[in-house]
Formats: sequence, C-alpha cells, structure tokens
Amino acid sequence: MAALAKFRPVDSGQHDKDELREIVRERSFRFGRYTLSSGIESDIYFNMKPTMMVARGAQLPLLSS
Repeated sequence: MAALAKFRPVDSGQHDKDELREIVRERSFRFGRYTLSSGIESDIYFNMKPTMMVARGAQLPLLSS
C-alpha cells in the first residue's frame, strides 16, 4: 500500500485528471497529415491505444472516476 501512496496525493482527483490528460496529449494525439482507414485525409490523429498500453495510462481512468 505504501507504494501506491506515492502515486496518489491526498487531493488526487484533479491531479489524476491532469496526469491522464498529459499522457493522452503525449501518446495519443498527433498533428500532421494522416490518411485514415476510411481513405479520408486528416490533419489530426487520435488513437487511445498508446495511452492504454502503459500501466499508468490504463490505471488513471479508474482512479479519476
């Protein structure tokens, strides 16, 4: 339990949401020129899989709810 305490400050609700937002921004959201599977081109690409494949990214939605 002590190991978990270092990840969860006393007022962790907003901190968890901010941390999750940062992980999503870094790992799942991209600007550029992308051709989507539909064949349509887009300047924005959003894929949650990279966020969910790291332990902290998968854990935070559970803690933030």
